[in-house]
Amino acid sequence: MSVVDQIVEQIAALTPSLRHILFLQLNQEAPLLPKGTPGTDLLAFESRLGSNSAREMTEAIESGCEQVDARDW
Repeated sequence: MSVVDQIVEQIAALTPSLRHILFLQLNQEAPLLPKGTPGTDLLAFESRLGSNSAREMTEAIESGCEQVDARDW
């Protein structure tokens, strides 16, 4: 497989929003990825999450990650 084919395959696997960001970056209109919240800013919320909620979130993340949403294509 050629390098171009590999690039096309990787771009096709992106979500529409990431494809748009890539397009804007290639046209130098936006940063490649939006800047996220620093982890130190999130520490203020550390004590607000109970152990039951944390477990439920962990389970939801583990069961829902790395799955394809057909509506996103």
